Amino acid sequence: MRAVDDNGGLLMTPRRHVLAELGPHNHAVATLKARLLSEAVQSCLEDENWQCGLYQGEQCKILRPTPFEIWEPLIHTGTASYQDNKGCLLAIDNKVMTEGLGNLATIVVGDQQTFDRMVKLRRNMPMMHRHITPFNGGVHFAVHFLHAAWRLYHGPLLSFFADRLQMKYLKEDWTPKSWSYYDDFVMIMVTAIVRWIARLPDLGHADDINRLLTESEENADTQMLLHFLYDVGLPYVGLRQLLRQASSREMREESLLYYNMCMHMCRPAHVNKFHYAILCVHSTWFYRNTIPSLRNVWDEMSTVSLRGIPGRNIPIDHLIEKVNKASKMMLRGIITAQRLRELVPSLNVLLPAETEYMQMTGAHDEGAKCFSGKQGLKAGPLAYGYRSAI
Repeated sequence: MRAVDDNGGLLMTPRRHVLAELGPHNHAVATLKARLLSEAVQSCLEDENWQCGLYQGEQCKILRPTPFEIWEPLIHTGTASYQDNKGCLLAIDNKVMTEGLGNLATIVVGDQQTFDRMVKLRRNMPMMHRHITPFNGGVHFAVHFLHAAWRLYHGPLLSFFADRLQMKYLKEDWTPKSWSYYDDFVMIMVTAIVRWIARLPDLGHADDINRLLTESEENADTQMLLHFLYDVGLPYVGLRQLLRQASSREMREESLLYYNMCMHMCRPAHVNKFHYAILCVHSTWFYRNTIPSLRNVWDEMSTVSLRGIPGRNIPIDHLIEKVNKASKMMLRGIITAQRLRELVPSLNVLLPAETEYMQMTGAHDEGAKCFSGKQGLKAGPLAYGYRSAI
């Protein structure tokens, strides 16, 4: 960033409070949930084969992929401790300020652990890290949004259907490495519940959650299904779709509503995700208090397009994970300073070449399906199975 507001720093003065925005009765959050339900039910009524989570828009390359540059590692350390994170931030700051003379700020994106360390380093040593503005990565946020929802509903709801579908590998607790399995299952669950509701006979208000809850108040199982769908299922699908969009101010503003939902999901003791509740507050605070000229950069660059296909963007931290995975595959366990220096920057050529090859060989057509492909299960049988389960 080479221009800065007349503010004396990268954060607004006076600071903006975000407590009201994160309150449990945020009207914008209720409006978003109602819209997600209405759109899902309407789409299902229009298409009997409707599935949630499909890529949206025409799946063809009509845009220019986002340009990016991969550097060799600046420092050979992890990001678990505050000292390691401090070293990483100083190395980043030194390279950016040395090679990009005139730059005034650097946005650094990380997962929860890295983001938390950066926030506290920025707060405790404001002059040392005055050029750094931390933001939370979108794909890690989506993983933990689902993780919190899973812990909330595993016992009372999800474990029953996982057993009925013989998905014994779905456990109450899991790590981000297993995310795709749980993402698949929740997509199936949401699709099935929406199909079931939309096809109930003589029901003309399938998109009105209040009437649905009132009319089913004597049926605890139906109440549980409706709360899962409305409070976490459809919001998770909505978040996944939002992160596939080209980054914009409107997209970033809407994302804050999901931070509100996630914060409240993470607070119960049995969910045990207090650190992520804190992250939701910090993420909202930094977005609201970053000066406009710097926030505008994040608004336009929080997601990237590797293939130039609308509706298939990925968050910055997802790109970082792809780079990490590709680097490990090339290094094959033989990690030396020389190999890191020579091999990692070659991904600037290899990753774009890989995406062009996938485009040329028609791999983009395979993404039309909703799920990752690990299970061949369809949502239809599950939707009709609700009648016998409730």
